[in-house]
Amino acid sequence: GRKSMLPRMSGGSTTPSHLSRSPSPPRSGTTPSARSSARKSMGGRTPNSSSRGKSLDRRQSFVPPPQPAHKADPRPIADKAYQNSCMKKLLHYLVTAGYEHPVSHKTLARPSGKDFANIVTFLLRRVDPTFHTGTMKFEDEVAMHFKAVGYPFPISKTALVAAGSPHTWPALLAALTWLMELLQSTEDEPLEADIPPPEDATFESLEDLEQKTDKAFFVYLAGAYTAFLNGDNATSEVLEEGLVDMFENDNMIIEKEIERVTDLNGQIVERMNSLNSQSEDLPSLEKKREEYAADLEQFHDLVRQMDDHKDALDKKVKKNTAELEEISNRLETMTSRVEQLQNQVQSQEFSVEDVRRMQTEQNRLEKAIEQSVELKQTYAKDLFDSDLELTRIMEELELVVAEYNAKVANLPIQDLKLKMELNKHNINERDQRLLLGIDLHGAVMPAIHQCKVQYDNYTHAAKRQHQELLDQVESSEAAVTEALDSLSIMEAKQSKVTESYTTEKTEQDGALAVRLREV
Repeated sequence: GRKSMLPRMSGGSTTPSHLSRSPSPPRSGTTPSARSSARKSMGGRTPNSSSRGKSLDRRQSFVPPPQPAHKADPRPIADKAYQNSCMKKLLHYLVTAGYEHPVSHKTLARPSGKDFANIVTFLLRRVDPTFHTGTMKFEDEVAMHFKAVGYPFPISKTALVAAGSPHTWPALLAALTWLMELLQSTEDEPLEADIPPPEDATFESLEDLEQKTDKAFFVYLAGAYTAFLNGDNATSEVLEEGLVDMFENDNMIIEKEIERVTDLNGQIVERMNSLNSQSEDLPSLEKKREEYAADLEQFHDLVRQMDDHKDALDKKVKKNTAELEEISNRLETMTSRVEQLQNQVQSQEFSVEDVRRMQTEQNRLEKAIEQSVELKQTYAKDLFDSDLELTRIMEELELVVAEYNAKVANLPIQDLKLKMELNKHNINERDQRLLLGIDLHGAVMPAIHQCKVQYDNYTHAAKRQHQELLDQVESSEAAVTEALDSLSIMEAKQSKVTESYTTEKTEQDGALAVRLREV
């Protein structure tokens, strides 16, 4: 199984060892900072072996150290763009890491308390498989685990209770994103191939260069430290050379960009000097430009007028041509229709009464067809509404089945198969066993009743134990009261004896002094 990454609280430190330990530099003759002097060193100091040995020899302490003052979160957690970026990263990680519950961008934009509990449980169980076993309150356990893995900002338990509200969700989303990035950094092993080759080391701005440089350095640092622990000097040197080559390639790109900007500035300066030398003829040229502009505007107006006139004539020609074609077509149609009617009249065998009767029958059939069409549209609308209602009911049933399966999974029943499987093909069956795949009355209800009886027994036993403890507390309080009374009596007796002793001692001292004077 997965090992727990929660650190032990030893020596007053609550920071995870894999996050707080400064890596020792790899054994190599040439360091990246020496070969690329233009860059600042981002490595940590070598840990002091003597202080580390003392911390290991000391007895383990479970008392947490004093907490520093809470610092403000510098991340723009209220920015919508930042929130969308966090939601995209978190959604991608949950999908690729095998998150067992349904999740989408809409879910992460306004999650319910159950959604948040499922997500944070999934992430923290990748750190500690024993997370949320029911021994602590969920809010206390989440806050404790975030503090244990080194989250630098406080998490309010009140915010955990109302996780999906607009004023608490941005901070919790940032915390989940931080935990996700921590998991990515611990789950992915840095390899030599993670350092981008010099030909691919491109960037668009100084911010991109800084982010790419930091990422490449930490990838190198993790790989080099792993090689150092394994005693693999060859891999360490290869990683070091790759990092130096990437830095030198970035420096060359920056130098080329500086040269290009310098040349461009020189061209601009030469152009400005040339324009300044031509400024003497500027008034006459501006006057000519104004004259040319006025003439050009007049020509444009004339051309525009001619174009408008031409367009108007073209429209009239097109309109008249279309009317002529329409009249010709209509005339041809009417001529052919007249000839057709004449031929039909000459060749028909029906009387006037037959024609009237056929027209009446035609009107009746047309009305019947219209009624049938209206009835069909009504049935189609009812069918569509029924399909929508059925779809809605099936969606609600799927949610109910999912909630039922989630709750059944938490019941202490191991030998019965109570999980429901919704079969949409059997939706018209009256037997619910064919639709749900399980007998609710014959299998589910007896099992749930058995769990209820078991929980009732546990509750009664707990109440009896609680009552016995209360009786013991009452008897203990009575004994304490009696002991206090006895103590008060003894103190009063002691006071009297002390007073008597003091008085008698004073008298004896006086008598002794008298005898001593007599002697």
